[in-house]
Amino acid sequence: MRTSLALALAAAAVLTVPAHAQNSGSISATATVLSSITVTGTDLAFGNVAQSQVKTVAPNGTGAGAFTVTGAAATPVVLSFSSLPADVNSADLPLSAWQMMRNNANTTASLSPAAIVVGNTFNGTLNATGNYYVWVGATVSASAVAAPGSYTSTTPITLDVVYQ
Repeated sequence: MRTSLALALAAAAVLTVPAHAQNSGSISATATVLSSITVTGTDLAFGNVAQSQVKTVAPNGTGAGAFTVTGAAATPVVLSFSSLPADVNSADLPLSAWQMMRNNANTTASLSPAAIVVGNTFNGTLNATGNYYVWVGATVSASAVAAPGSYTSTTPITLDVVYQ
C-alpha cells in the first residue's frame, strides 16, 4: 500500500501543471472620413507665337497654368503629374522644359521652379482652409512651317492628388 501511495503521489506531482493566468486585450477599429479632394485648373496659355519662335512661360509668369487643390484642412497629400502633352496639337508646336512651383499659400513669391517628371510624386499639406496650389510652365518651339491658327493640346496636363 505504501508503494501504491508513493506512486500515486509521484504521478500527481509529475502530472500537475502549474496554473497560468489568462490575459487578453482588445482594440477598436476607427476611421475619419475626409472630404473629397477636388482639383481645378487654369490653362497654360502661350498667347501669340510666331513661326520659328521659341516662347517660354515660367510657372510664375503671365500665362502660367495653375491648379488649385481643395480638400480637408491641414491634411497631407501626395501629388503627381500623370500626363503632359508633347505638343500643342501639332508636331510643329512641340512642348518641352516643363516646370512647376507649388505652395500651400496662393503665391509664388520666393519659390524656385522644379522640373516636372510624369509619374514622380511630391508631397504637400493643404493649408488651414484646405487649399494647395501648383503652377505650371513650359516652352513651345514653333517650327518655320507651323500653320497660322489657334491650337489646343489634345493631351491634357493632368495633376493627380490623393490623401497621404
